[in-house]
Amino acid sequence: MANDIVLDYTSQAYKQGSATMYWYLCDLIGVAHNVIGKNTKTAKKKLFDLLVLSLQTTQHQETLKSYILTPSYHEGPILGKGVMAEIWGDMKHTQLPLWIRPAPHNWGTTERGKLSANQWHVLCMIHLPITLIQLWENETGRKKDLLENFMHLVTAVQIANMRVSSRNQIQAYNKHIFLYAQGIKSLYPYNNLKPTLHVSLHIGNILELFGPVHSHSAPFYECYINFFHGIKTNGKLGELESTLLLVSACSANLWAILMDDEETCHTVLEMVNSIKSIDQEKIRGFRFASQLDPNAAGYIMSPNVIPLILEEEAYNILHQVISHAHPNQILGWSGPTHCVAGTCSSVPLYHMYHVLLQLIT
Repeated sequence: MANDIVLDYTSQAYKQGSATMYWYLCDLIGVAHNVIGKNTKTAKKKLFDLLVLSLQTTQHQETLKSYILTPSYHEGPILGKGVMAEIWGDMKHTQLPLWIRPAPHNWGTTERGKLSANQWHVLCMIHLPITLIQLWENETGRKKDLLENFMHLVTAVQIANMRVSSRNQIQAYNKHIFLYAQGIKSLYPYNNLKPTLHVSLHIGNILELFGPVHSHSAPFYECYINFFHGIKTNGKLGELESTLLLVSACSANLWAILMDDEETCHTVLEMVNSIKSIDQEKIRGFRFASQLDPNAAGYIMSPNVIPLILEEEAYNILHQVISHAHPNQILGWSGPTHCVAGTCSSVPLYHMYHVLLQLIT
């Protein structure tokens, strides 16, 4: 009867597993499987038989058990109330340099809520090492592994934020961040890996290509990322990059033109205000073109609309550019002068840039 039960469990394990899973388990317990091709039709059966045969030895059984979490590991957070109390107590007695902004003393509570990136940096680089090393330096088992894994992360972050860089530092960073990533898989197998961990594995390459982080990690880049978020794209890789490059180049050229020519800057400001006022009009129904056509019967311009008077040359250039890019776009005619009275709020930035470029050259 007992043998039948064992065979039944073995059969279920074989059906529910895959060749990749058995390949990974063989790696964990240190069983050589190079002679078995992973992608062959018989790979699953051969790897499973090899795994079952290897687990008959006590050494391989103990090795596999070390990677299996007991239910107690799932209960409660890693930093319990006792550890948090020790951390808060040490924070009160820790004197920081004036140039370091202290983290909140009640972090980790519902009253405090979320922390900023800088506050997490101060906690992980200063306060947590001070307390955890005192509490867990003589521990064995999981707590010791947790401390060692965390210190690999602390060391990697410290190296990555240095204001000087060398090949030895890059090698040290790669060593510690890879050890941290390997520890994550065994210590927290029930948690999904985050994309930020994948990104951190490439920082060594970035340091080698561009030097210390402070030279290419600045608030300016955060502002520019916000600029990219405002660009409308189709989200397709391969086209997305060229769109961002084109719009950012046009934006930079447009800013240069506006900064150098006060008269042009004033004209553009009037144009932008007029377009914004048109865009804010409340229009019901589906016949937008007829509603916005100033020559149509019954057309009434909103009192909030700011008329934009263009000279004939500027109007003709704008009309030519928009007509070429948007054949259905409408530009209105108003009396002896020219004004924008159509649906111009959808005119792309680079079209406006070409208009200004032709006007001043």
